[in-house]
Amino acid sequence: MNAKATALGMTDSHFVDATGLSPGNVASARDLAKLVRAAHEYPLIREYSTRERHTVKVHGRPLAFRNTNGLVRSTQWEIGLSKTGYISEAGRCLVMHVRLASKDLIVVLLDSWGKQSRVGDANRIKRWLELQTASAARSELGQAVEGEQPFAVGPAPVVCLNPGIRCQGAEAVGSNTCRNSRCGSIRRARSESGCSTDVHDLVVQARSDASRSARARAL
Repeated sequence: MNAKATALGMTDSHFVDATGLSPGNVASARDLAKLVRAAHEYPLIREYSTRERHTVKVHGRPLAFRNTNGLVRSTQWEIGLSKTGYISEAGRCLVMHVRLASKDLIVVLLDSWGKQSRVGDANRIKRWLELQTASAARSELGQAVEGEQPFAVGPAPVVCLNPGIRCQGAEAVGSNTCRNSRCGSIRRARSESGCSTDVHDLVVQARSDASRSARARAL
């Protein structure tokens, strides 16, 4: 696992076991985005990770599994790959390869505070991107809403919800990857040039604290 992580350029990752249950497994949000991009190249992973449910036989008896990412059952989402994760140290986490606002994006949500908050965060990101894309289209037609900044078409920004966070866990571990420590929320991040990189992914890092929750409600 560590050799593969190194080959993928996951320089902030280290694994101590393959179960996904040890808090000694660590990785940054940016590394998880690299992992999602690589996993998306495998058709079988794309298929299995986005199925709504699947039944297998164990000792001759059927055992049903239901996808823990409810977004795969929504007609409003185009999800190419999905993986949820949870241990107490990492909180509830979600990574996805999605099609949003006519762009292929990677979303990484770490340490969501509630059982459904990662889904809520993902939906808020989706609405925000769609609004910004619509705003950019109006701007190009000379009809931009006064005072509203258009969404820049091109490489997606790295959006951070909480600078300097360190989470622990096999599937969702990370320190913030945004270079600008002033970046405090999705809305503010889009106006901070220091938060933009040449990464063609949307990397979002969330944390279960009151300030993050308040920012999410504001969106």
